[in-house]
Amino acid sequence: MSRPLVLIHGYSATGLDFKPLCQKLHDHGILAIDLNIGNYVSLNNEISIKDIAEGLDRAFRNNPRLQGDQDFDAIVHSTGMLVIRSWLTNYGAAVKNNNRLKRLRHLVGLAPATWGSPQAHKGRTWLGALVKGNKEAGPDFLNAGDEILDGLELGTSFTWELAHAD
Repeated sequence: MSRPLVLIHGYSATGLDFKPLCQKLHDHGILAIDLNIGNYVSLNNEISIKDIAEGLDRAFRNNPRLQGDQDFDAIVHSTGMLVIRSWLTNYGAAVKNNNRLKRLRHLVGLAPATWGSPQAHKGRTWLGALVKGNKEAGPDFLNAGDEILDGLELGTSFTWELAHAD
């Protein structure tokens, strides 16, 4: 049995954005498990990158191919790098006690926001909300994901703490 491949999308994207890549991987005999945490919501002002990492952990526990100590590979895009890094830190577990570090075998980052993004601060403006914000009518209308964008800004306390936890 091949090692599962997890695809984690970035800010303002959905798991559907990985469909073409997923199809190409399937065509080459690679089993890709699109763990987008139910198309994780990034355009809500109350959800943080840590929240998404917790969702990733729940998704792993609920997927029979990824439960326990199952090894996996991952391809992440943009904010997906901060999500996987946050998940890997296991909330401060000592390296010798952190089984998550042993599970991730290969990691490919596509335009990874490893240390943040210089465009994140623009997303928190009114214009950013107008361009990238949630367009669906409802309570999240024009929300741009302030908590995620805060974590995505260069030099934020989130990326500093994450670097120390790495």
